[in-house]
Amino acid sequence: MKNIIIEILELIKNNTNFTQKEAYGMIILIPIIIIAPFSIMFWEKMQNADEVNKELIALQIQKADSLLAILELQQPLDRKTKLAMLKIKPFDPNKLSIKEWQAMGVKSYLAKKIVNAISKKFVFRQKNDLAKIWGFPKEEYERLEPFINLPDTVKRKKYNKNKYASYNENKYNRKHENYKKYDKNKDSTTNYTSNYQKKEYKKYVPKIIEKFDINTADTATLTQIRGIGGKTAIWITNIRDNMGGFHSLDQTREVPILSDDAFKELQKYALITSPIKKININTADYETLKKHPYIKWKAASILLKYKKQHGNYKTIEGIKKTRAIKEENLTKLIPYLEF
Repeated sequence: MKNIIIEILELIKNNTNFTQKEAYGMIILIPIIIIAPFSIMFWEKMQNADEVNKELIALQIQKADSLLAILELQQPLDRKTKLAMLKIKPFDPNKLSIKEWQAMGVKSYLAKKIVNAISKKFVFRQKNDLAKIWGFPKEEYERLEPFINLPDTVKRKKYNKNKYASYNENKYNRKHENYKKYDKNKDSTTNYTSNYQKKEYKKYVPKIIEKFDINTADTATLTQIRGIGGKTAIWITNIRDNMGGFHSLDQTREVPILSDDAFKELQKYALITSPIKKININTADYETLKKHPYIKWKAASILLKYKKQHGNYKTIEGIKKTRAIKEENLTKLIPYLEF
């Protein structure tokens, strides 16, 4: 072994510039460098193994905490044997939680029903009240009945009919006599005169509404129509002004808050006598176009950009090529356009 170390030292001296002490240090350091990673890996594995063993032991302790759990590990048990092995203490059904019901062998859905019934101010007053829970099995009640800490029956107070129907005839007679005395002492000559004056109500006279032009009517005129209030009248005038006037009364149907009955009443009195205002599609600016209900801001910007690139519009077909306006709105827009 010494000869091998000496040979290694000579090799290090001959091939390097290390001194004798430095060479000894290298001989000691090289094995440490080689062994250290393996020792760290081995240590980590040992630590993990210890943690796994601890977890397994804890699980085994939890499972072996009761005789029932140990038997379950050995062989599967049916529900009857499990329930028979449970130790149940006397309990008040008004004070148990869902987990406590389950600990006594009650199924989870039944435990939830009981707790929900208590939360809705249901009170168990006697033992058989537990059997009144909807869907509670008779066998389950018979199993738990000896442990319920409530009386078998509760005596209810009887209603005493005579308690509130007692009548003192003497008291009534005295009051009646006093009333008669008071009536005799009244002065028979006193005359009672009433200050009440009968009101005269005017007869209802229905309003006479004259027919009007829908394109020039203001909100005061529109509110005369039955079913049209202040807000609806403002809606009608705003849409009309932005369009440039109505060319048909059916266009008032585009007002979202106008009811069918109000529209029928409007048809009786509204007329169209003044012409609509048309828009020159080639000279109109962005602000004018975007206000129109059938064009709006997005279509207005597309129409103007298309006109810059391709020149003025000459027909409706040129507007269709832009695909800025839907066909439905474009047919409505045609009466308002000029080229």
